Amino acid sequence: MIMMARMARPVSEKVRRVDRLLRDHIEAGGLGPGERFPSTRAIARRHDICYQTAHRIVTALVAEGLLEARRGAGTFVAGAVPAPTGVLLLFHPRAKRPQSFGARLKALLEAALEKAAIPYATSWSVSQLKRRPGLLPVYWESQPTGDVRSGLTGPKTFALLLNDRRIPGIGGSCIDTISTDDYSGGVCAAEVLLAHKDFRERAGLLKRAMVLAAHDGDARSRDRIAGFRSLLPIDLRRVVHAGSWNREDGWNAAPLLFSQRPTALFCCNDRLAEGVIGFARAKNLDLPPIVGFDNAPVAEELNLTTIAIPWQEVVDTAVEIIKTRMAGCTKGARRQILAPTVVIRTGPY
Repeated sequence: MIMMARMARPVSEKVRRVDRLLRDHIEAGGLGPGERFPSTRAIARRHDICYQTAHRIVTALVAEGLLEARRGAGTFVAGAVPAPTGVLLLFHPRAKRPQSFGARLKALLEAALEKAAIPYATSWSVSQLKRRPGLLPVYWESQPTGDVRSGLTGPKTFALLLNDRRIPGIGGSCIDTISTDDYSGGVCAAEVLLAHKDFRERAGLLKRAMVLAAHDGDARSRDRIAGFRSLLPIDLRRVVHAGSWNREDGWNAAPLLFSQRPTALFCCNDRLAEGVIGFARAKNLDLPPIVGFDNAPVAEELNLTTIAIPWQEVVDTAVEIIKTRMAGCTKGARRQILAPTVVIRTGPY
């Protein structure tokens, strides 16, 4: 209860009642460990008491260990936030597509979680997150929601983001990320094409190489283009944006590509390359040397040379991070950027 000796005047029944209400709210679980407690000013307004009295009540609760004051952040309910007991895989519905990037990643991750005896559930919608409390969200091609918090407005909760960039701002402090060095991957693609016999014999062909990218607003696509052009500095007019990562848009962009008679082509993912190759075969067109990106299952099916995301390393790193969070680790978010590799095949390349 409020410490009488520190009060300038005897404690009124009204102040005692406010004190009891706040204690009951904490002890009954109305606010969980790590959740933000109402500010002193909010308490004063809500219960019609002066600011100084509200401050003394909160100070007493902090002194007794019921609350925890964080400099510059506010006051929070004391106690450890429970560690996650399992994993919720929140994958974009594109992962349902057979032989796709997402389908392969999901299958590899599920197998690794089962091997590590880590419980998991799968959802195709982030709306399911609220219905599965206590699970660590693992996102692919979906953005973390407001249920992932940095500790400023509620208990600190974590999430893992696969094959995407770190989330900026305060919220990013509790979102672990695993991504591929896209810029380096673009450089690798240029190196592969430069090693092709046609380029070695006829240097003038370099200027007629082209890039088929996703859309201009995609950071991964931009970095892959920049890496490619750092080594093979083609004119930006020879970069065609398909508008998405999908096979259909690769097919739709193919007429523009072939109208410019490319001597080599870097497709910023394997699905785009699939669309271009399908169009060329349907129209009986000669294919230039082509390099894809991802090493999705379709690349093997097409016998396509590609810049490979290190799938197993992504999965192994994800499981390692998941284990640390389930063990109660609350350190700041980790950012893992993995180096791509090159898979040379003998098909369109």
